[in-house]
Amino acid sequence: QIVGNKEQTLNAFSQEFSRHSVSRKVSMIEKEFDNLKDEFKRVMEYKISQFEVKTIPLTQQLKESFEYALQVKMHTLNSIEEKIKLYDPKLKSKEGWAEVVVDGKRQPLSSIKKEERFVLVDIDTKLEVLCLKKEKL
Repeated sequence: QIVGNKEQTLNAFSQEFSRHSVSRKVSMIEKEFDNLKDEFKRVMEYKISQFEVKTIPLTQQLKESFEYALQVKMHTLNSIEEKIKLYDPKLKSKEGWAEVVVDGKRQPLSSIKKEERFVLVDIDTKLEVLCLKKEKL
């Protein structure tokens, strides 16, 4: 019976030592760390998925605003190109037409007198002319 008592006491001490052993505490901390790591991973995956869900409309809105701005700029560019075409002197001047210039000022052709010198200018040519004859139409 004494041996049985001593054996029970020894088993109790052994269990007590194993409960309070450093290796057991380290393994418990490792398990807790692994559990926390897994929980953190799940929470971060959830947060990232929520963030992605919230950013989809934002990216769509940003894309639409960029496309709208691009369309506005394209429209402005087309408008400027049309204005350039309208104000292109080569397109503005009609074939066979020229400006009458006397002393550096534009004058109507009807103001020119016989034997007067004047200049005819079109888009790419300048002529110095002497009026030999003038007739009214």
